[in-house]
Amino acid sequence: MSEDTTDQPRRFATRVLPWVVTAVFFAFYLATLNRWVSANSLGIIAQIGGWDGQVPFHQPLLWLITRPLQLVPEPYRPLAANALTALLAAASLGLLARSVAIFPADRTHAQRTRGQLDGLPLDIPFNWIPPVFAVGLLGLQLTFWENATAATGDMLTLFLFAFAVRCLTQYALDERDWRLQQFAFVLGLGCANDWAMVGYLPMFAVAVAWTAGWELLNARRLVTMLVSFAFGLLLYLLMPLVAGGAPGIPGSFGGRFLEVFRHQRVFLLGLPRSRALLLAILMLLPAVFVAIKWRSGGSSGTDQKLKNFFLILLRVLTVAAAVYVAFDTLISPRMLVTTSQQGGQLSLLTFSWVSAFAAGISTGWFILVATVMPGKKWERQSDSAATGARLAAGLCMLGALTIPTALAWLNWPKIRVQNGPILEHLAEGLKRSLPAQPAVVLSEDSALLGILQAILRRDPASPRHLLTSTRSAALQDYRVQLASRHGGDFPALTEFAVAETNVAGLFVRLLQKEAGAGRVFYLHPPVFDPRTSFILETLRTRPEGLIYAVEPYAPREIVPPVLTPAQADRVVAGWNGLAGELAAVTNAASAKMANGQLAALLYSRAANGHGVELQRAGRLVEAGRLFRLAQDLFAQNAVAAVNANVNAALQARKPIPADAGKPLSNLTILGAVEQFGPVDEPNYLARLALALSQATEPLARAAAVAARRALTLAPDSAPAAEAFARAALAAREPELAAEAISTARQIATRSEASATTLAGLEQLQARLQQGRGNLAEAEKTLVDAWKRFPDDAPLIEEICTFYSGVGLATNALPYVDHFLRRHKDDDAILARRGGLLVESGRPGEAVSVLDAVLNRRPDEYEARATRGAALLMLNKPGTARADFEYILKALPNYGRALLGLGRACLAEKNTGDAQRHFQRLLELTPTNSAFHLAAQEQLRAISEGRGTPP
Repeated sequence: MSEDTTDQPRRFATRVLPWVVTAVFFAFYLATLNRWVSANSLGIIAQIGGWDGQVPFHQPLLWLITRPLQLVPEPYRPLAANALTALLAAASLGLLARSVAIFPADRTHAQRTRGQLDGLPLDIPFNWIPPVFAVGLLGLQLTFWENATAATGDMLTLFLFAFAVRCLTQYALDERDWRLQQFAFVLGLGCANDWAMVGYLPMFAVAVAWTAGWELLNARRLVTMLVSFAFGLLLYLLMPLVAGGAPGIPGSFGGRFLEVFRHQRVFLLGLPRSRALLLAILMLLPAVFVAIKWRSGGSSGTDQKLKNFFLILLRVLTVAAAVYVAFDTLISPRMLVTTSQQGGQLSLLTFSWVSAFAAGISTGWFILVATVMPGKKWERQSDSAATGARLAAGLCMLGALTIPTALAWLNWPKIRVQNGPILEHLAEGLKRSLPAQPAVVLSEDSALLGILQAILRRDPASPRHLLTSTRSAALQDYRVQLASRHGGDFPALTEFAVAETNVAGLFVRLLQKEAGAGRVFYLHPPVFDPRTSFILETLRTRPEGLIYAVEPYAPREIVPPVLTPAQADRVVAGWNGLAGELAAVTNAASAKMANGQLAALLYSRAANGHGVELQRAGRLVEAGRLFRLAQDLFAQNAVAAVNANVNAALQARKPIPADAGKPLSNLTILGAVEQFGPVDEPNYLARLALALSQATEPLARAAAVAARRALTLAPDSAPAAEAFARAALAAREPELAAEAISTARQIATRSEASATTLAGLEQLQARLQQGRGNLAEAEKTLVDAWKRFPDDAPLIEEICTFYSGVGLATNALPYVDHFLRRHKDDDAILARRGGLLVESGRPGEAVSVLDAVLNRRPDEYEARATRGAALLMLNKPGTARADFEYILKALPNYGRALLGLGRACLAEKNTGDAQRHFQRLLELTPTNSAFHLAAQEQLRAISEGRGTPP
């Protein structure tokens, strides 16, 4: 906002007003500032405080300028970051005022005939109105105001954008070369800092060419601009230089450098193109039209009148569009993108800045045309035209005052909600639920971890709780960070941090020890996610305040006990005590502001989870109230709607309707449960139990918990009974499994279950018999079942598994061949036949069978691994290696392919590569797994000079 040196009679708008705007809006934003963290600022505040160790690859300049905030005492850092954001927002508005005020007012014939000199700004008594209108239109928009009072990072991008535009408008005024160099440097910084500026590169290239004209071809000028741009782009190197050791990023500088571009590419390609194009037409294109210098018409007065009409219409539409989107109508950045899941939730502040810029310039055009008469008598307006022009100017002047006032009046209540204490109260509730001594706090929800971390760090006397993202715990860099910060309170973190194998086992061991002392908590209802559910195999949860205490299971305890009456009373009393606060959250959510909606969602999930606990304890009335509360807080909570359906049936003592789970029909179950809390509906629980018990590494107890609850809700559910039997078998509880299988058979017979269910129960019976060592009985059970269900593919798989397990793979072939005669296109069973042939010592036949499968399905990786094993038996290691390498390109950690590739390398006398593959297999697999033991034996054989062991 430097001063211009042009000889203008009215310099207030160009020289003084931008500074006034900056000062006034900075004070205004400070007065309405968010005093703590917000849903949108959590990431930035976490980066400033170093809570999560993440690297802001797409905003390195923001990372750099916020480093000094680490000198601010930690309790005040969020406030300081928000104040810095308010300053950037006010400066962006000052730059907008300056750009509008100095923009050349000679774009049309009507302006030039009214004395506007070539390339100079608007020079009339009311030239301060257009920049004031533009600033009010932008600065009081809800999204701008929201981002101006909380540190989201978007204001820095807007400031760079606004500064670049101001450099171009200033160059158009004084034609000083250093303006272009300044522009190029800032543009380079912006591109390196944020993907959005990369998207604007074509627009800026056209703008600078249009502004500089042929002068841009001057070699010296062009080279200095390119050098300045390159200096700005050096910012790309910052994060790769300082990001070493951050969790989940490449270890090499080159890898980190490429990661920067990957981040930018993901964001650029992720922008919803159709919505962005619509908004660009509505908000960016008008700025192009108003910036064009239109030539005067020809000799025909009609031509000039038509052109004038077109230009008037264009400016009317420009102002109307800017006002329309400023009020967050259906077609606006906030509705289409900012608050839309499909839109990417981007603020698009640059779109709004350009729209306000174009509206300000158009407003100046109307005021000039209405208040100044043309210099030539023959171009004087008619009385009606003059009256219309004065009316338009009056409307512009009135709108310049009333529209910003209306925006302030409309948006002030929403900003109060957004910047109020809703999230702070939630965080304090989480903190009160934790003990006074350091505890382990688990969560899959980064937002919950963030607001708890923020409230703990605000008070230096808070306990040093170990806040842990269960999904990041597998990353060694993340574990090292946890150990460096909390190793003194939790010594077991040292071993956990450096572990390369059995990481999950060490994590569970740490949790078991601390849970025994009452020092482990979950921030939300635990989710049965295959990535983290191993935690719930040895630990159970119960409500404790707003969160959950984690406890060890008692010996021989399969499912956790329901809440005791005293525990249930505490849950009910806790929610009763939140009545006033929850009313405020409901009102905040209705305003559709980020903080209110986040708080409503988190409270809704907690209410639903505690409602499930009460329902399982038989407290149906209180559970129903919590399910209704969950829906009142967050109407989209489909899980609470399902649970409410179940609750209504239980209270009416009626069977649970088959369509009770309908609200979840269009949702991904795992995603819905993670977002909204646990489902207490029998069909869902039965499917969950089956999935957990049939996983590659079965989660037996989690499956048993889900299946037992499903049976409680629907005692005649054959799928639930089967799921519980499978869980009991997976848990290696033969007596419980025998009882569960017997019960499941009775239920299946009584309910006329499907052939698939009946065949599945026979498979379980055979597994139980085999586990007890009764191989003959197990074989008879399977054969009898096959006679009843010869077309059941899972049963054929079970027969193959049985005979392979006892070393009689050839015995399974007749059953497989019989099935394939009836189902020739079943590639899974055909691939299994290939495996049986390999086990039977017939690799040549196996290759022919597997070729047929892979010709149709080249990505059938298990079949390809089996063919690789057969080729090794045929002494074709090169061809076998090609199969294993094909698999590892898609699945780098595929254990069977790594083992086979190592053996192929050995067969080719490539001992070094073989050792590398076997060592990789050791690092990836648990110490007691078959692949781990096989890799150990291979390495031992190599060290002893024995080659490939038998």
